[in-house]
Amino acid sequence: LTALFPLIQLLIQMGDSEEANAVNTRLQAIKPEKSFNTEDLRAMRVTKIRANVMLATATGRTVRARTLLEDALATALDRDDKWLLNDLISLHLSEHRVQEARRVLGRLLSLQQDSRKTQVVEAKILVEEGRISEAYKIVKAVPSDGSDSALEQMKRTLFVRSTTARVAQKARAGDLPEARRTLEQLERDAEAWPDLLGFVALAWAEIGDHNRALKLMRRVIRRTPEPPPSMRLQLAALLLKAGQNEKLAALLNDASWQKKLSVDEKASVAALRISLVLARVQRASERGDMQRAFAHLRPLLQDYPDEPRVLV
Repeated sequence: LTALFPLIQLLIQMGDSEEANAVNTRLQAIKPEKSFNTEDLRAMRVTKIRANVMLATATGRTVRARTLLEDALATALDRDDKWLLNDLISLHLSEHRVQEARRVLGRLLSLQQDSRKTQVVEAKILVEEGRISEAYKIVKAVPSDGSDSALEQMKRTLFVRSTTARVAQKARAGDLPEARRTLEQLERDAEAWPDLLGFVALAWAEIGDHNRALKLMRRVIRRTPEPPPSMRLQLAALLLKAGQNEKLAALLNDASWQKKLSVDEKASVAALRISLVLARVQRASERGDMQRAFAHLRPLLQDYPDEPRVLV
Protein backbone atom coordinates (compact mmCIF):
# COMPACT_ATOMS: atom_id res chain seq x y z
CA LEU A 1 0.00 0.00 0.00
CA THR A 2 2.76 2.45 0.94
CA ALA A 3 4.40 1.83 -2.43
CA LEU A 4 1.35 2.88 -4.44
CA PHE A 5 1.69 6.61 -3.73
CA PRO A 6 5.29 6.92 -5.04
CA LEU A 7 4.40 4.51 -7.86
CA ILE A 8 1.78 6.94 -9.09
CA GLN A 9 4.33 9.76 -9.07
CA LEU A 10 6.84 7.58 -10.93
CA LEU A 11 4.28 6.63 -13.57
CA ILE A 12 3.48 10.32 -14.12
CA GLN A 13 7.19 11.07 -14.55
CA MET A 14 7.48 8.20 -17.03
CA GLY A 15 4.54 9.57 -19.01
CA ASP A 16 2.23 6.62 -18.35
CA SER A 17 -0.78 8.71 -17.36
CA GLU A 18 -3.42 6.04 -17.88
CA GLU A 19 -1.63 3.52 -15.64
CA ALA A 20 -1.06 6.22 -13.01
CA ASN A 21 -4.76 6.97 -13.06
CA ALA A 22 -5.60 3.25 -12.73
CA VAL A 23 -3.25 2.82 -9.75
CA ASN A 24 -4.70 5.93 -8.10
CA THR A 25 -8.20 4.51 -8.55
CA ARG A 26 -7.10 1.35 -6.73
CA LEU A 27 -5.59 3.45 -3.94
CA GLN A 28 -8.78 5.46 -3.60
CA ALA A 29 -10.73 2.24 -3.10
CA ILE A 30 -8.31 0.95 -0.48
CA LYS A 31 -7.31 4.10 1.38
CA PRO A 32 -8.80 7.27 -0.14
CA GLU A 33 -7.04 9.65 2.27
CA LYS A 34 -3.68 8.49 0.90
CA SER A 35 -4.63 8.89 -2.76
CA PHE A 36 -4.43 11.89 -5.06
CA ASN A 37 -7.64 13.73 -5.75
CA THR A 38 -8.59 13.90 -9.41
CA GLU A 39 -7.57 17.53 -9.85
CA ASP A 40 -4.14 17.10 -8.24
CA LEU A 41 -3.43 14.07 -10.39
CA ARG A 42 -4.49 15.93 -13.51
CA ALA A 43 -2.30 18.93 -12.60
CA MET A 44 0.74 16.68 -12.06
CA ARG A 45 0.14 14.93 -15.35
CA VAL A 46 -0.34 18.12 -17.36
CA THR A 47 2.67 19.81 -15.72
CA LYS A 48 4.87 16.89 -16.76
CA ILE A 49 3.54 16.90 -20.32
CA ARG A 50 4.05 20.65 -20.65
CA ALA A 51 7.61 20.39 -19.26
CA ASN A 52 8.45 17.76 -21.89
CA VAL A 53 6.88 19.96 -24.59
CA MET A 54 8.93 22.97 -23.47
CA LEU A 55 12.12 20.88 -23.52
CA ALA A 56 11.37 19.53 -27.00
CA THR A 57 10.56 23.02 -28.32
CA ALA A 58 13.67 24.57 -26.77
CA THR A 59 15.86 21.96 -28.47
CA GLY A 60 14.22 22.44 -31.86
CA ARG A 61 12.21 19.21 -31.82
CA THR A 62 8.90 20.81 -32.69
CA VAL A 63 7.48 17.64 -34.27
CA ARG A 64 8.11 15.82 -30.98
CA ALA A 65 6.48 18.67 -29.05
CA ARG A 66 3.44 18.58 -31.30
CA THR A 67 3.17 14.79 -30.97
CA LEU A 68 3.28 15.01 -27.18
CA LEU A 69 0.45 17.54 -27.12
CA GLU A 70 -1.69 15.81 -29.71
CA ASP A 71 -1.27 12.42 -28.03
CA ALA A 72 -2.27 13.84 -24.65
CA LEU A 73 -5.27 15.66 -26.10
CA ALA A 74 -6.38 12.45 -27.81
CA THR A 75 -6.83 10.70 -24.44
CA ALA A 76 -10.04 10.70 -22.45
CA LEU A 77 -8.10 12.02 -19.45
CA ASP A 78 -6.76 15.23 -21.02
CA ARG A 79 -8.76 15.90 -24.18
CA ASP A 80 -10.37 19.00 -22.65
CA ASP A 81 -7.33 20.42 -20.89
CA LYS A 82 -7.23 24.15 -21.59
CA TRP A 83 -3.49 24.51 -20.93
CA LEU A 84 -2.59 21.79 -23.43
CA LEU A 85 -4.97 23.24 -26.02
CA ASN A 86 -3.40 26.68 -25.58
CA ASP A 87 0.10 25.21 -25.90
CA LEU A 88 -0.83 23.39 -29.11
CA ILE A 89 -2.28 26.57 -30.62
CA SER A 90 0.90 28.48 -29.73
CA LEU A 91 3.04 25.76 -31.30
CA HIS A 92 0.97 25.78 -34.50
CA LEU A 93 1.25 29.57 -34.73
CA SER A 94 5.02 29.46 -34.21
CA GLU A 95 5.18 27.28 -37.33
CA HIS A 96 2.56 29.39 -39.19
CA ARG A 97 0.10 26.48 -39.22
CA VAL A 98 -2.90 28.79 -39.09
CA GLN A 99 -5.63 26.38 -40.15
CA GLU A 100 -4.51 23.84 -37.56
CA ALA A 101 -4.41 26.55 -34.88
CA ARG A 102 -7.93 27.64 -35.74
CA ARG A 103 -9.21 24.06 -35.51
CA VAL A 104 -7.76 23.71 -32.01
CA LEU A 105 -9.23 27.11 -31.12
CA GLY A 106 -12.64 25.70 -32.01
CA ARG A 107 -12.18 23.07 -29.31
CA LEU A 108 -11.02 25.69 -26.84
CA LEU A 109 -13.94 28.01 -27.56
CA SER A 110 -16.38 25.17 -26.89
CA LEU A 111 -14.93 24.98 -23.38
CA GLN A 112 -14.42 28.65 -22.41
CA GLN A 113 -15.82 31.19 -24.85
CA ASP A 114 -15.49 34.23 -22.59
CA SER A 115 -12.03 33.50 -21.20
CA ARG A 116 -9.58 36.39 -21.44
CA LYS A 117 -6.80 34.00 -22.47
CA THR A 118 -8.96 32.51 -25.21
CA GLN A 119 -9.73 35.97 -26.58
CA VAL A 120 -6.00 36.76 -26.73
CA VAL A 121 -5.31 33.46 -28.50
CA GLU A 122 -8.05 34.19 -31.05
CA ALA A 123 -6.51 37.63 -31.66
CA LYS A 124 -3.10 36.03 -32.30
CA ILE A 125 -4.63 33.75 -34.91
CA LEU A 126 -6.30 36.72 -36.61
CA VAL A 127 -2.92 38.50 -36.71
CA GLU A 128 -1.35 35.48 -38.38
CA GLU A 129 -4.20 35.57 -40.91
CA GLY A 130 -3.48 39.26 -41.60
CA ARG A 131 -6.79 40.43 -40.08
CA ILE A 132 -5.19 43.11 -37.92
CA SER A 133 -8.22 45.33 -37.38
CA GLU A 134 -10.35 42.40 -36.24
CA ALA A 135 -7.58 41.28 -33.88
CA TYR A 136 -7.33 44.75 -32.38
CA LYS A 137 -11.09 44.93 -31.87
CA ILE A 138 -10.96 41.71 -29.83
CA VAL A 139 -7.88 42.51 -27.77
CA LYS A 140 -8.98 46.09 -27.11
CA ALA A 141 -12.08 44.73 -25.35
CA VAL A 142 -10.09 42.37 -23.10
CA PRO A 143 -10.23 43.74 -19.52
CA SER A 144 -6.86 44.74 -18.13
CA ASP A 145 -5.59 46.50 -15.02
CA GLY A 146 -2.20 47.18 -16.62
CA SER A 147 -0.37 44.43 -14.74
CA ASP A 148 -0.19 42.04 -17.70
CA SER A 149 2.74 43.47 -19.66
CA ALA A 150 2.37 41.01 -22.55
CA LEU A 151 -1.29 41.96 -23.02
CA GLU A 152 -0.51 45.68 -22.85
CA GLN A 153 2.25 45.27 -25.45
CA MET A 154 -0.13 43.36 -27.71
CA LYS A 155 -2.73 46.12 -27.40
CA ARG A 156 -0.16 48.79 -28.29
CA THR A 157 1.18 46.80 -31.24
CA LEU A 158 -2.26 46.13 -32.68
CA PHE A 159 -3.30 49.74 -32.14
CA VAL A 160 -0.33 50.91 -34.22
CA ARG A 161 -0.73 48.25 -36.90
CA SER A 162 -4.50 48.73 -37.26
CA THR A 163 -3.98 52.50 -37.55
CA THR A 164 -1.33 52.09 -40.26
CA ALA A 165 -3.73 49.78 -42.11
CA ARG A 166 -6.37 52.54 -42.05
CA VAL A 167 -3.79 55.02 -43.31
CA ALA A 168 -3.03 52.78 -46.29
CA GLN A 169 -6.76 52.49 -47.05
CA LYS A 170 -7.17 56.27 -46.97
CA ALA A 171 -4.20 56.73 -49.29
CA ARG A 172 -5.54 54.15 -51.75
CA ALA A 173 -8.92 55.90 -51.69
CA GLY A 174 -7.19 59.11 -52.74
CA ASP A 175 -7.39 60.93 -49.40
CA LEU A 176 -3.64 61.45 -49.01
CA PRO A 177 -3.90 64.60 -46.82
CA GLU A 178 -6.02 62.74 -44.24
CA ALA A 179 -3.69 59.74 -44.44
CA ARG A 180 -0.72 62.00 -43.66
CA ARG A 181 -2.53 63.70 -40.76
CA THR A 182 -3.43 60.35 -39.24
CA LEU A 183 0.12 59.09 -39.63
CA GLU A 184 1.64 62.25 -38.15
CA GLN A 185 -0.57 61.85 -35.08
CA LEU A 186 0.31 58.17 -34.81
CA GLU A 187 4.01 58.99 -34.97
CA ARG A 188 3.58 61.37 -32.05
CA ASP A 189 1.57 58.80 -30.10
CA ALA A 190 4.14 56.06 -30.73
CA GLU A 191 7.20 58.09 -29.68
CA ALA A 192 7.06 56.34 -26.30
CA TRP A 193 7.17 52.93 -28.03
CA PRO A 194 10.34 52.93 -30.18
CA ASP A 195 9.93 49.22 -30.94
CA LEU A 196 6.70 50.08 -32.79
CA LEU A 197 7.90 53.09 -34.74
CA GLY A 198 9.15 50.77 -37.48
CA PHE A 199 5.52 50.08 -38.42
CA VAL A 200 4.98 53.84 -38.69
CA ALA A 201 8.06 54.16 -40.91
CA LEU A 202 6.79 51.38 -43.17
CA ALA A 203 3.45 53.21 -43.39
CA TRP A 204 5.21 56.41 -44.53
CA ALA A 205 6.87 54.40 -47.28
CA GLU A 206 3.53 52.82 -48.18
CA ILE A 207 2.05 56.23 -48.95
CA GLY A 208 5.12 57.27 -50.94
CA ASP A 209 7.18 59.32 -48.45
CA HIS A 210 10.36 57.25 -48.56
CA ASN A 211 12.63 59.99 -47.21
CA ARG A 212 10.54 60.45 -44.07
CA ALA A 213 10.28 56.67 -43.64
CA LEU A 214 14.05 56.16 -43.80
CA LYS A 215 14.77 59.17 -41.58
CA LEU A 216 12.38 57.86 -38.91
CA MET A 217 13.73 54.30 -39.05
CA ARG A 218 17.34 55.40 -38.78
CA ARG A 219 16.45 57.62 -35.82
CA VAL A 220 14.76 54.68 -34.10
CA ILE A 221 17.85 52.49 -34.59
CA ARG A 222 20.17 55.23 -33.27
CA ARG A 223 18.00 55.66 -30.19
CA THR A 224 17.95 51.95 -29.40
CA PRO A 225 21.02 50.75 -27.41
CA GLU A 226 20.99 47.25 -28.92
CA PRO A 227 18.68 47.27 -31.95
CA PRO A 228 17.08 43.85 -32.51
CA PRO A 229 17.40 42.26 -35.96
CA SER A 230 13.74 43.11 -36.62
CA MET A 231 14.65 46.81 -36.79
CA ARG A 232 17.41 46.17 -39.33
CA LEU A 233 14.97 44.09 -41.37
CA GLN A 234 12.47 46.95 -41.34
CA LEU A 235 15.21 49.32 -42.51
CA ALA A 236 16.12 46.85 -45.25
CA ALA A 237 12.49 46.68 -46.39
CA LEU A 238 12.40 50.49 -46.56
CA LEU A 239 15.62 50.66 -48.58
CA LEU A 240 14.15 48.14 -51.01
CA LYS A 241 10.95 50.17 -51.38
CA ALA A 242 12.98 53.33 -51.93
CA GLY A 243 15.12 51.68 -54.60
CA GLN A 244 18.34 52.31 -52.65
CA ASN A 245 19.89 49.04 -53.75
CA GLU A 246 23.51 49.78 -52.89
CA LYS A 247 22.65 50.76 -49.34
CA LEU A 248 20.46 47.68 -49.06
CA ALA A 249 23.33 45.49 -50.28
CA ALA A 250 25.66 47.02 -47.69
CA LEU A 251 23.14 46.33 -44.93
CA LEU A 252 22.59 42.72 -46.01
CA ASN A 253 26.35 42.16 -46.24
CA ASP A 254 26.84 43.42 -42.68
CA ALA A 255 27.12 40.22 -40.64
CA SER A 256 27.27 42.02 -37.28
CA TRP A 257 23.50 42.09 -36.81
CA GLN A 258 22.83 38.64 -38.32
CA LYS A 259 24.53 36.43 -35.73
CA LYS A 260 21.42 35.32 -33.85
CA LEU A 261 18.52 35.37 -36.27
CA SER A 262 15.34 33.38 -35.75
CA VAL A 263 14.10 31.02 -38.47
CA ASP A 264 11.62 33.66 -39.67
CA GLU A 265 14.30 36.39 -39.66
CA LYS A 266 16.64 34.21 -41.72
CA ALA A 267 13.82 33.68 -44.20
CA SER A 268 13.29 37.46 -44.35
CA VAL A 269 16.98 38.07 -45.07
CA ALA A 270 16.87 35.47 -47.86
CA ALA A 271 13.74 37.09 -49.35
CA LEU A 272 15.42 40.50 -49.28
CA ARG A 273 18.54 39.14 -50.99
CA ILE A 274 16.39 37.65 -53.74
CA SER A 275 14.46 40.92 -54.14
CA LEU A 276 17.70 42.89 -54.35
CA VAL A 277 19.15 40.68 -57.07
CA LEU A 278 15.88 40.73 -59.02
CA ALA A 279 15.87 44.53 -58.85
CA ARG A 280 19.40 44.56 -60.32
CA VAL A 281 18.35 42.07 -63.01
CA GLN A 282 15.40 44.28 -63.96
CA ARG A 283 17.56 47.39 -64.11
CA ALA A 284 20.12 45.68 -66.36
CA SER A 285 17.34 44.30 -68.58
CA GLU A 286 15.76 47.73 -68.95
CA ARG A 287 19.13 49.03 -70.15
CA GLY A 288 19.32 46.18 -72.64
CA ASP A 289 22.37 44.68 -70.91
CA MET A 290 21.20 41.07 -70.90
CA GLN A 291 24.69 39.74 -70.23
CA ARG A 292 24.86 41.62 -66.93
CA ALA A 293 21.27 40.66 -66.13
CA PHE A 294 22.09 36.97 -66.48
CA ALA A 295 25.32 37.43 -64.51
CA HIS A 296 23.20 38.71 -61.61
CA LEU A 297 20.66 35.92 -62.06
CA ARG A 298 23.00 32.93 -62.39
CA PRO A 299 24.07 32.63 -58.71
CA LEU A 300 20.47 33.19 -57.64
CA LEU A 301 19.34 30.23 -59.74
CA GLN A 302 22.02 28.11 -58.09
CA ASP A 303 21.18 29.18 -54.52
CA TYR A 304 17.37 29.25 -54.87
CA PRO A 305 16.46 26.82 -57.67
CA ASP A 306 12.86 26.45 -56.46
CA GLU A 307 12.13 30.13 -55.78
CA PRO A 308 9.08 31.07 -57.96
CA ARG A 309 10.20 34.68 -58.45
CA VAL A 310 13.55 33.53 -59.80
CA LEU A 311 11.99 30.98 -62.16
CA VAL A 312 9.63 33.59 -63.58
